[in-house]
Amino acid sequence: MALSQLLTGISDKSISEQDIFNVIRPLSGDEDDYDIGELIDAAGKLGFTADNGKLASDVLPNLREPVLLLIDITTKLSHFVVLKGIRSGKDANETAYLFDPATGYDIQVPYKTLIERSIDSEHPKFQFIRVAYFPEKLKKSLYLPESESDIQDKYYTEAEANSLAMGNSSKKGQLTVGYGFVASLGNNKINGLTRNLNNFNHKIHAEYGLDKNSEIGGSIEYVDNTEIISFGNEYKENFNYTNRLYEAYLSQNFKLDKIDDTGKTNLNVSIAGSYAEKNNIFGAYLSVTGIKNTEYAQFSLGGTIGREFTYDRLTRSLLPEYLSYSGFIGASKQLTNDYFPVLNDFEGAVNFKVSQGQNENKNTVGTFQRTYSTSTSLKYVLTRTIQIEPSFTYSFGATETFSFGMDISYVGGW
Repeated sequence: MALSQLLTGISDKSISEQDIFNVIRPLSGDEDDYDIGELIDAAGKLGFTADNGKLASDVLPNLREPVLLLIDITTKLSHFVVLKGIRSGKDANETAYLFDPATGYDIQVPYKTLIERSIDSEHPKFQFIRVAYFPEKLKKSLYLPESESDIQDKYYTEAEANSLAMGNSSKKGQLTVGYGFVASLGNNKINGLTRNLNNFNHKIHAEYGLDKNSEIGGSIEYVDNTEIISFGNEYKENFNYTNRLYEAYLSQNFKLDKIDDTGKTNLNVSIAGSYAEKNNIFGAYLSVTGIKNTEYAQFSLGGTIGREFTYDRLTRSLLPEYLSYSGFIGASKQLTNDYFPVLNDFEGAVNFKVSQGQNENKNTVGTFQRTYSTSTSLKYVLTRTIQIEPSFTYSFGATETFSFGMDISYVGGW
């Protein structure tokens, strides 16, 4: 809640959202259900003196104190933020620096964009709430650092903040823990031999943000596979085996354009290692992904190369002879909608992937196999800390497979 952030930041008190809800008329527990007068009254009951006003867009940048600002008033998504300041960058374009409770992050927004979204003929001025305070009590969280590099390190773009809020990446010190389940049904046919596959995967995963641009993570996966192999009416046999897979990774994000560019481009590089208990298979992988944020969606294009090896001779003959590789293209979008605000808690994604499952090895029974897959998912932010993501994948090529998955994650460290 923006008001609790402002009151805590200008005093030696710690004001929680619940403190505010305790002194204001009971509604849904959402700040945007209250009008400006009620928020001013709530501040007064908590021992603060507050008032409100309106400022034109050419005057607001002169404000030298943190205030509550009502933004996005031209949409059905209007809400309060804490405005910490407005500064001109090297290119003379002004940038607004805010704490936005909609994402839970300090963000930076081009000021002209904020004006377009919050001022029109019906609402010609910004509306704000100001709370009286003693400057010496102003906490570090509410003023802009002097160093430009410190500002850029702390304040996210809206695209970055939305990505973080939807659980696509971690901020510094943020720990995400989750459980995922995938059920797969598939088959393939080679020279009259048919393999029907039933796979059930259970995965526990964790990710931790080292800083704004780097992350470590790992997972433990339990696999229960059943294969039915048949050759016409002459042969049929069932095979069942289980496996445990372990993986750890380190990823680094590189910014390829200006921090305040609305079409932000990033390059993510990740290295990973894996181990499969069955047949003692080790793996090493390098992944590179280009990410482009636009006003329409976030687009990604990338690939992975890897090498798997084992000390078991028979198993080794069935692994890729050289490097395995895959490439993918995808898009994701937060489903914002002015008329159906509930959609703001959803993020949809689609991906298409090509994988080289096994290189040709003339000295073994291995064959050249390639798999194509298309997947779609819909992530739902139940609360800021609990996120649910069902997914569906269809693979074809070497093997035709239908998969359904569900992932539940806890995102801490807010």
